[in-house]
Amino acid sequence: MSHFLGSRLDRQWFIVRHVQMRKDMLLTVTPKSPDCKLPFDSSSNSQGLADLLQAIKHPYIWPVSDLVLQKEQQIAIVLQPFNSKGSLKDLIRNTRPQSAWSAKTTTQNKGLSLKQIRLYGRQILEALIYLKENNFPPHKHLHSGNVIYKSGVCYLSGLDNMFLGYSSSLQQLLYRKIRNNIEALDVLCFGHLLFEMTCGRELDSAHPDSDDYAQCKHPEVKEVLEFIFNKSKEYPSIGEVAGHDFFTSCNLVELKTNPPQPIKLSSGMKSIMKVIHKSKLPKISTENGEKKQVNGESKRLQREASKTNVKESNQNKSKKKADSEGRKRKTSRTTTAPQIHAPPPPPPPPPAPLTAPPPPAPPVSIKQPSSGPRTALLTDIRKGMKLKKTDTFDKSSPKV
Repeated sequence: MSHFLGSRLDRQWFIVRHVQMRKDMLLTVTPKSPDCKLPFDSSSNSQGLADLLQAIKHPYIWPVSDLVLQKEQQIAIVLQPFNSKGSLKDLIRNTRPQSAWSAKTTTQNKGLSLKQIRLYGRQILEALIYLKENNFPPHKHLHSGNVIYKSGVCYLSGLDNMFLGYSSSLQQLLYRKIRNNIEALDVLCFGHLLFEMTCGRELDSAHPDSDDYAQCKHPEVKEVLEFIFNKSKEYPSIGEVAGHDFFTSCNLVELKTNPPQPIKLSSGMKSIMKVIHKSKLPKISTENGEKKQVNGESKRLQREASKTNVKESNQNKSKKKADSEGRKRKTSRTTTAPQIHAPPPPPPPPPAPLTAPPPPAPPVSIKQPSSGPRTALLTDIRKGMKLKKTDTFDKSSPKV
């Protein structure tokens, strides 16, 4: 069954059962990136990259069980242990590992405690330092979803992304700040992760602003963030961040009981590392171009908002005018209802009434004979029929 657990839309996630090992594994399938400099049509590259990732043994790095670069379909298949507790993002947001990525990013929590932030941050820094000491390229994909959390320990994962040319959302956000300074990317990504652990939400800009700093409930963490995102000088290195007073007091038990060993690179591993080190960050956009695009988009949104407001205003005016005319027509019909005191000339047939018809006129009290032309005439009057024109002769004057 496929589970979309991560932020990469073109990556398929599967939880599979390893029969021999008798445990669940996480299998990912990802198409080859256009920026990948490593050919997929060579079996030596596939085996060499798998050996390289399997050779990494560190107490704060999540292991890779296997990797295959599939030549025919141009896809990368990665197999690693599945952690039922999920990632550091699941811990921060209080979500399940099988939950959709969109649910994890929209859920905001109160953040972690100061003790947790200090310990987990130092564990992640130690993993990054180990990769740098062994001449690995920058991770470039550091975020809370790529940090596995299990039994109070954080493990850095997503190492295959370093070699397969994928770009992260943070990389696109931070490109204007770092340009081709790839080393600074991991430092700024760690600053974003530190902010999320503290505030329970992600930064929506490359650098935190005054409002973001105001949300930091721990002054010690705010000091570290200001050290990382300092605009007056160059960004610090990962080692300099790990040497900050905030992290030096951590007790790293796992690092003492299971110290990492240096990696011995074969000729195939060295050739892969050489190809990767020559590659640069993909060119996303320039600062002026991005600024121009943002300004143009902002103006477009303002124009659309203005048009929408004018349209809504006209609709409201039309609606008010229609309601006013409807009230006038209703009042006119109510106040001008005819009142019949005597048999009137028969009016033309009225249109179908919109409201209840007025009460019928009271019967004309005329003493009438039981039959004859007079009775027929009064009957016609009550029925509202048109009277026929007649000639009358006045015989009431006295005779001379």
